Amino acid sequence: MKYLNYRENRKHGNNNFPFEIYEVDKKHIRYNMILHWHHEFEIIKVYSGTLTLFIDGDEYILKEDEIILLNDGTLHSGVPNNCVYDCFLFDMRFLLSSNFVGNETIQKIINHEKNIKNLFTKKDEKSYLIISEILNTMKSKNNGYELKIIGLLYTLIGIIEEENLYKIKLKTNPTYKKRLSQFKDLITYIEKNYNKNISLDDLANYANINSHYMCEFFKEITHMTPIEYLNYYRIESACDQLLLTDYKITKIAYNCGFNDSSYFTKVFKKYKNMSPKEYVQLKSK
Repeated sequence: MKYLNYRENRKHGNNNFPFEIYEVDKKHIRYNMILHWHHEFEIIKVYSGTLTLFIDGDEYILKEDEIILLNDGTLHSGVPNNCVYDCFLFDMRFLLSSNFVGNETIQKIINHEKNIKNLFTKKDEKSYLIISEILNTMKSKNNGYELKIIGLLYTLIGIIEEENLYKIKLKTNPTYKKRLSQFKDLITYIEKNYNKNISLDDLANYANINSHYMCEFFKEITHMTPIEYLNYYRIESACDQLLLTDYKITKIAYNCGFNDSSYFTKVFKKYKNMSPKEYVQLKSK
């Protein structure tokens, strides 16, 4: 049974309105943001605490009232610390329209010819206010909010274009781009096989790269070794099953690639600082 997906295939919103917001706090099943990527753009705003984000290997510590905007296809994960935050996902392609004057700019953003900057703070007065209004409008869902959201997104892109809020164009390193592609293949392999016995050699052979080289790059992106990340992913999968099924802990351990329930509990405590039973009790309050 598949509970998590690195490249999210689930639809955010619907075909007529491909926009969705997720309000996240400690009780949320996705409080810890496991490494993933998707075709939508994403806006993340922190309301309290901090959120350490890893974005294509770079680290950002997002503080209260700060906003991150992620381009589509970006590998990212997050570690919250007493954090409450929103995630707003939207399909930029939906904003393309026949004979629309803004199509050229939007298409350049979609094609990554223009990459919107990541960090927005209150110093970015116009864009910050628009982004905040987008999030508030999505959460209120008052009559006509869909029309307002589309208008606000067009306004945001207009401000970004007006104030040139783009990253400085850097020459893409072909080697790094290739390594990133290999990394996406690796995490897809883990996602499909995490419930099996996977060794370091299995991962290296799958990616057709040297194991030492693979470990270095893996740690650069995730700040973990491949095996550490495999176990981390298994525990996140177990958390889903603990909350979404009535399976016994022994079965969940087996479903997630652990042959010994005692060892499963030990690893669970390492990543969650509590036992599986305590985790269920905490999330059920």
